[in-house]
Amino acid sequence: MADHEHQVTRSVTYLTDAGDWGADPMVDPLIAFYWARLDEEQPSPDVAAKKAVLDDYAHHCADTENPAREMICAVARAVVQRLATVYSGHPDYRTEWRP
Repeated sequence: MADHEHQVTRSVTYLTDAGDWGADPMVDPLIAFYWARLDEEQPSPDVAAKKAVLDDYAHHCADTENPAREMICAVARAVVQRLATVYSGHPDYRTEWRP
């Protein structure tokens, strides 16, 4: 996948840590952090699968016509929160991202 496609994933309307929707398409800090950590990993099927989860998150959260959008995005973000805990020792990891 091209880098510009990764940027699209990082720039979706998102559910904030406070539980409300970002008003404009913005970078979700958790998603950006997790994607950056995955970019540092050696390419593998595991990394590709995790990036696919991020792509799905972006796709479904950008679908403003879907009445289930809020629930889907909240669940997907919760999954990413759990996946990102493996990087909790990283200096950029935020404690509010803990599940």
